[in-house]
Amino acid sequence: MVSIVVSMVLPWSTWLMVPMLMSGLVKIIEANYINEAAEKIIDLLESTSKGNVIYFNGWDGVGASAILKVVARLLKSSSGATAKKLGLHKFIHVDCSLWQSKRSLQKAIAEELDLPLSLMAKFNQWDEEDDFNGTELGAREVIPDVHHAIFKDLANHAFLVIFHNGSGSYIDLMDCGVPIIGQLPGKRVLWTLSQGRFRVFTEEKEDLKELVGPSYMSLSCYPYDHKDFDVHSFHGSLLHVEAEEVANYTGVPEPSMSPMIVLKCALYVALALRGDDYGIDWATHATNYWVCDGIIEEVDGHTSAWEIGDALHRSMHLGWNRHYSDGIVSTCQYLLQKRRQGDDDGTTAIQVPPQDTSFFLTANGPNNATRELEAIMFTHSSHKLRVIHLSQCSFSFASPPFICCSSLRFLLLHSCKDKDAGLGVDGGGGKEHQSCSSLNGGECFRKLWVLDLSHTDWYWLLSAEALDLMANLRELNVKGVKHWGISHLTSVRSSTKQPGPLTIVKLRVTTNPLDNIGQEESPASFPDLSSWSILKTVILDGCVELERLGPHVLPPSLESFSFSTNNNVEAKIRSISFQGCTLLKSVFLRGLFNSLLELDVSGTSVKTLDLRETSWGGLFLSRLSLLGCEKLHAILWPPQMQVKVLHIDTTTAELGHVAGLVAGSPSSSTADFKHWYISLRDIRLLRSLNNVDSYHNTGSPHLEVSSPASAAATGCYQGIIGDEQQVMTISQLPQPTVKIYADVAASAVLKDHHLQGQATLSQAMICHISLQDEMQSSSNSSLPDSICRRAVTLNVHDSSSITSITAHSAWHYLKQCQVERCPNIQGVVFPTSPNLDGDDIFEDLKRLWVSQLRRARYIWDWNTSSSSSFRLGPSSFESLEFLHLDHCPRLIHVLPLYTSKNHLGCPELKTLEIVCCGDLKEVFPWDGERKEFPELSHIHLHELPALHSICGHTMFAPKLETVTIRGCWSLKRLPAVGAPPHITKLDCDKQWWDGLHWDGHADHQPSLYDPTYSRHCNNNTLRRLSLLR
Repeated sequence: MVSIVVSMVLPWSTWLMVPMLMSGLVKIIEANYINEAAEKIIDLLESTSKGNVIYFNGWDGVGASAILKVVARLLKSSSGATAKKLGLHKFIHVDCSLWQSKRSLQKAIAEELDLPLSLMAKFNQWDEEDDFNGTELGAREVIPDVHHAIFKDLANHAFLVIFHNGSGSYIDLMDCGVPIIGQLPGKRVLWTLSQGRFRVFTEEKEDLKELVGPSYMSLSCYPYDHKDFDVHSFHGSLLHVEAEEVANYTGVPEPSMSPMIVLKCALYVALALRGDDYGIDWATHATNYWVCDGIIEEVDGHTSAWEIGDALHRSMHLGWNRHYSDGIVSTCQYLLQKRRQGDDDGTTAIQVPPQDTSFFLTANGPNNATRELEAIMFTHSSHKLRVIHLSQCSFSFASPPFICCSSLRFLLLHSCKDKDAGLGVDGGGGKEHQSCSSLNGGECFRKLWVLDLSHTDWYWLLSAEALDLMANLRELNVKGVKHWGISHLTSVRSSTKQPGPLTIVKLRVTTNPLDNIGQEESPASFPDLSSWSILKTVILDGCVELERLGPHVLPPSLESFSFSTNNNVEAKIRSISFQGCTLLKSVFLRGLFNSLLELDVSGTSVKTLDLRETSWGGLFLSRLSLLGCEKLHAILWPPQMQVKVLHIDTTTAELGHVAGLVAGSPSSSTADFKHWYISLRDIRLLRSLNNVDSYHNTGSPHLEVSSPASAAATGCYQGIIGDEQQVMTISQLPQPTVKIYADVAASAVLKDHHLQGQATLSQAMICHISLQDEMQSSSNSSLPDSICRRAVTLNVHDSSSITSITAHSAWHYLKQCQVERCPNIQGVVFPTSPNLDGDDIFEDLKRLWVSQLRRARYIWDWNTSSSSSFRLGPSSFESLEFLHLDHCPRLIHVLPLYTSKNHLGCPELKTLEIVCCGDLKEVFPWDGERKEFPELSHIHLHELPALHSICGHTMFAPKLETVTIRGCWSLKRLPAVGAPPHITKLDCDKQWWDGLHWDGHADHQPSLYDPTYSRHCNNNTLRRLSLLR
């Protein structure tokens, strides 16, 4: 039983059954039983065809969900007869009482309609994308493709949707695809609000109108009187139904959970809510009260009582008003055959019945005066009391009234005073600590599970000696204790005992910085709690005095950490480290953290790091480390964010291995390299880096994206062969070998140059981007500008997720670029951002290697309709020396330099190699006067059947030394070259040589070339055809 004592007289009122009022059509169903109400609803649906959205309120909100479940069961269990009577072709029943999001609602509808697996798979795909976008679960919107499928499936059918809405507000099912438009006949929705249970709607009329939304009809139940009607039995049956619903939603089977347990917990809450809430933090303590009182217990040995209590708390609405809680008390006491507690007028002595297990006392006297408690008040219930909640009371800290309570599990003291303070008696309110011998050996604390000390300056309770006594303490909450902070918490017992409390699971400390104004403060560090081996949750609120939370002071068991500040007071914390917390999943920082310089989340299990509320003016970190964070999906930044040193690695959980990679990288001798080191498993995490920058662009980035080793065998992508699509692994890509000409080994040519290019890349890792993954989904994530604009090398290979290399950067410092085996890159490889119009781009690029992009159409292109006005800066591509492309069968052109008023073109280009690009028509599109390539020395063109020009009608290459041409039957002109005695060596097919066209100018004549002909051709009939692909 629960004793509730309040220093005021509370009115006792019955539970009033008042029909809901709202605008629009209101109908009342007279019914006293669940099944009776369900049958009358079906009769109503049969007798009227008006109104396609009907809101059902049950008996003032109670029993509505249970009735709709019976309606659904009747429609499904009558062999379709009832549905046919209603003219229904389809029936959909979705229960979203435990609300998640609109997407979860849409998924439930899609499952009811049995949509194809290909559509159902989109839910996982979109959820995964939202994980990387950092979208919260409740904010996830519906999927357009599924919306269209649902609409199409239902548009031509009569249907009824029964919807249990747990969102707390009106949801338009049209958003999910259900075609509820106007007054279309045969399309109906019958819904109710089912957010939690034991919920009575007593809102004002206007609030209800907004809650119910544009529903055509409001339907309510009302009991009718007859000779056998018993109001207590009626109320009891409704609450029992609600309790059954709650018990089912917890997912905990009997005997650990049952309707009777739910009713006992409801009675407990209702008793505590009578007249006032007593300052009870139900979000924090609901489970604690139920478990500590003994209502919820561990039964099967598999699920702890605390887990059962949390499941119940999530499933039950606790926002009751005074009248409803009185009704709950009356009805539950009738059902449970419990007596009702009396009220206290504040003058009589408090008598606690011997059978009571919980006691709540608050004193709201004049001027917030406290009530003095007698030392013997708990004598008669000392062995039964398990929960004591005292608020605004005074008693002797040296001899508290609960000193005799040997079964105490929960103790909450709020705004309590030591009545002996100032009398020379040390009750522990001062800094001196009393001895436990004065507290009867501390027996009242030995079985304590939860201690909540709020605005009560009893320092001894927080001493090492007191914590030693609390050998079973599971949760410690400290709030507003003057001149006490988290740094005062010690885990060191006396030298004769084992290290301090190892049983605490949850620690919450709240301080008010204003309490310490005028006090001299020394630098504070977080205490060493590494020995608290089962600690899972730490919540710090207002602990602004902390300056450091060092590595390995928190235990590996930690799962959740929260640190927030209030009153616009800036936190002094400069360094936070979670190293060693391998199970940590949630990190929440909120408030003014302008002094924070270092944050280390390395080696944790954090999925989303949310820093959005860490500072109003921006966050400027010297170092952010997320090494060994395999589960990291997203980082959410504040509006302004800068990081000098950023280390991220999601490829392994081996923290030591990752740290070795950072320290031992090829450029570790250069200090700048360590500024940004990013190594990822999934390229989508790069989305989180688009809104963060380094200090003044300092440092050199190193970025790698690589999939797990096993992905090479399992990763799939959508490839195109001919006009058909097929799924294949990257290992199944056709090998880049050509055997039309027996005297030319194209693969050897590629290999030689490839090795040369790789060697150069490996020497320039100081500012390196390497992307490689085999994800099955495709992504068009933009590369972070903060990395791209400082990158020196770019290596993108074996990626099934990348559809283009998108960045809002001009790549000013990029010197080498390599893109290989990315089957989902299609269209333009490097799309051009409109905000770069007129800028110099790729001005330092020297080497470009592109290989096996089977769907790419252009390497660069700014002549499309979307960017036809784009203009290149005059220095763009001015450093390009080596250009290689192979096995890009859909490629049309490479670089339209001269169509964008870039008159310099590629003045440093020395080597041009293009192999097996069947659709390539022109390398450098141009239709004006001939362009000069002053440094071009080597050209190798192989199997380019559609190529008709390298650059316009004629190009001029005065230093051209060697040309190799095979399988380029549409190419009719060679470049103009230098005047004699310069001779260019040419390796080609005799028939092709004979068909060339010459201008007759001094620099464009056959005599300027020294041709060597191919001796072998396997099949001349193939010479004008492109390679099969």
